[in-house]
This record gives sequence, C-alpha cells and structure tokens, in this order.
Amino acid sequence: MDSKLALLSILGGASVGGVGAFGAYKLIGTEEKSFTDEEYQLIFKKFKSDNAFIAALKTKKAEITKDSSNAEGGRVAKEWCLKNNSKEAKQWCVLLPKTISEKVGKPLSSNWGERVKSITNKSDSGLLNDLKRIKSGLSKIEDNNKDSQDALQGWCESKWNTKVIDDEGDDIYKKIIDRCIDNK
Repeated sequence: MDSKLALLSILGGASVGGVGAFGAYKLIGTEEKSFTDEEYQLIFKKFKSDNAFIAALKTKKAEITKDSSNAEGGRVAKEWCLKNNSKEAKQWCVLLPKTISEKVGKPLSSNWGERVKSITNKSDSGLLNDLKRIKSGLSKIEDNNKDSQDALQGWCESKWNTKVIDDEGDDIYKKIIDRCIDNK
C-alpha cells in the first residue's frame, strides 16, 4: 500500500509539475510579447518601411500602410504580435530601445573640450542655435571656451533621455551621435 501511495504521489507531482511547466511556458510566452502601447508603436515605427511587415499587419487591418500614424500602427502591431508565433513575429515583435540613451548604448562624452573641438569643424548649421538654448549669451563656438563646453554638455544631457518615439527623436539621435559621444 505504501508503494502504491508513493507511486500515486509521484504521478500526481509529475502531473502538477507538467501543468506548472505548461503554465510557466504560457506565462513566459505571454511576457515576451506583453509590451506597452508605446513599445508597439516603436515596433511599427522601426519596421514600417519593410513591405513584408506591412503585409503581415494588413492581415489584421487591411487599411494599414507605412504612412499610418505610429499610434494606429502600434495598435495593429500589438494585435498581430499577440496572435503570432512565427519566425517573422520573433524578428519584429521585439523590445526596442525607448530612449536615445538606450539606443546609443554608450555613455555621454567625458571630455567636453575634445567634443567641442571635434564638432566645430563640421558643418552643423543648427549647433549654435541649439547651444544658445542652453547658454543664451553664446555668440560663437570655440574649442577652448568653457561656455561652449558647458553649453554642449548641457544640451547633450538635456536630450539624452528623449523618447525615440517622439517626432524629433530621430533627428536628436543623429545629433547626439555626432555631438555627444566619444568616437572610441
């Protein structure tokens, strides 16, 4: 009788373990695709130029195009991602960086004098205007000028956590790469 009870206990434990494993798989599978609305909008923004991605989304909403708003595209991407486990879903339905700092993946410069020196020779017509927003009295950018260095550092730090989804996010990202990150 003890051996039967032991066998039943083992089988019972195995079936509970099996259910637990299935539940964990489903839970993990759900967590992998459980993004915020903003994250689905980022997915749409990143992949909307991919015709195959748009074709996949059209299976959920025929009117979706690459020109659809990020909000609308994000809603359709969410619906599509949650219902698909295909190779494409694993490629497209991924967590993307939400801020410029996450997208850059490197720290801001630690030598603002060198950064100012390296960008004063570039043709960046908006640089002075951007830096004037930080130091209004700045009239020109000079390598060995503390005000230029402080203004550049201030501008970079003020834009560092800009959301990638913002309309200005792509332009700011390019400026951050050119102006604020050491090339090493």
